[in-house]
Amino acid sequence: MNESEQTIESLLEQLPQERLPNEWLFSIELGYWIILISIIIIIATVFFSLKKAKYTKSRKLKLDAWFNITSNKSLSDNQRIEQANSLIKMNLNDTDSKNITTLSGPKWHRFLQNKFPSIQPETLNLLANAHYQANCSIQNKEAFDQDIQTILKECIYA
Repeated sequence: MNESEQTIESLLEQLPQERLPNEWLFSIELGYWIILISIIIIIATVFFSLKKAKYTKSRKLKLDAWFNITSNKSLSDNQRIEQANSLIKMNLNDTDSKNITTLSGPKWHRFLQNKFPSIQPETLNLLANAHYQANCSIQNKEAFDQDIQTILKECIYA
């Protein structure tokens, strides 16, 4: 070895031996990180879109149940009101009232009035009293149907 090589080697030996931390996180190339994050984003997107589609389908089925009742012309007004009551009670998601299905009469009327103040009093009376009156008749079927649809939408989309 010549002198210049020896001096270079001696100078190199004098330099401190610094090393980068040997952590596994930094050993992965940037491209792999991008691929990993992209896969996580794709999985999350698919998961949430499937969950939303299932939720939307469930909502549509609940509203279709009311459409089936309104399109059935063979139902009497009493049957129609009873089925509307059943649908409302099934779709209510109220944490304050655990026994909604057992409410009837004045208690049911008060509950509906407090929960849905925009509903016409005639509709509330029909829903609350249909169980006690043998022959209830709906005077304005369009208004009744609209009110029930409003109640169901508020229940379903709440």
